[in-house]
Amino acid sequence: SNDQAGLGVIMTSNCINCHSFNAKALAPSFYEISKHYPATKANIDSLVKRIKLGSSGLWPGKEKMPAHPELTDAEIKSTVLWILKNAADPDVNYYIGTEGLFRIKLPSAPVKTTYMLTASYIDHGLKDVPGKRLKGQDVVTISSK
Repeated sequence: SNDQAGLGVIMTSNCINCHSFNAKALAPSFYEISKHYPATKANIDSLVKRIKLGSSGLWPGKEKMPAHPELTDAEIKSTVLWILKNAADPDVNYYIGTEGLFRIKLPSAPVKTTYMLTASYIDHGLKDVPGKRLKGQDVVTISSK
């Protein structure tokens, strides 16, 4: 779907160098952006333009978001749609890194609950072979009785 394509752009571009999913960083989090901009055509078009051309002065802080001419308008739009539709979901967490820890809080009532953990990676490729990157993904499903 377009939503998943947008998350793919976030994970393979330089977005997470400055933005986090739901914590303070150099730039506003995707959560803050999703709360600030309702998913209207005007907001979507404006955010696509700002990402493509770069922008500054829209949020507190002195950092300028660089232009992203390497991304197509369709890639940028899918990213904006993912942020506006999914970044505020309290049931989804994202962790960037090679190792980490997460805890699952099971419901107190005896109900069947299923969690899905998806781990994926993409490397930066070789300088001599642009566009050729190694990718991988694994999914683990955890269910309670």
